[in-house]
Amino acid sequence: MNKLFFTLVLSVFTLMGYAQTAADNFAGKWKTDKGELIEISKNGAAFIGKAGETKTTVLDNLHFSNGKWVGTLIKPKDGEKVDGTVTLKGDKINILVKKGMISKTIVWTKA
Repeated sequence: MNKLFFTLVLSVFTLMGYAQTAADNFAGKWKTDKGELIEISKNGAAFIGKAGETKTTVLDNLHFSNGKWVGTLIKPKDGEKVDGTVTLKGDKINILVKKGMISKTIVWTKA
């Protein structure tokens, strides 16, 4: 019984360590896997990400909702928008986007 209790408590604390919080700060410069530089800044209660010298919006309305960060990723070439879930892990941002039954994780690294 003690082992089961200990395992349960340890699992809860482990999950808490990976939980996202509304205090996460995405502001700064991030590099995509293709080498592009994205600058994320606070815009009211949300974050917005702009790419390169053109300052094209590629990440819009990143906000904390129902215990997770959600926002819209925008393809600069054609303006296609895809909703995604964003997770901050140290010096990396993981963006999980889904379109239909297909999902993809995009990773940006702190520049």
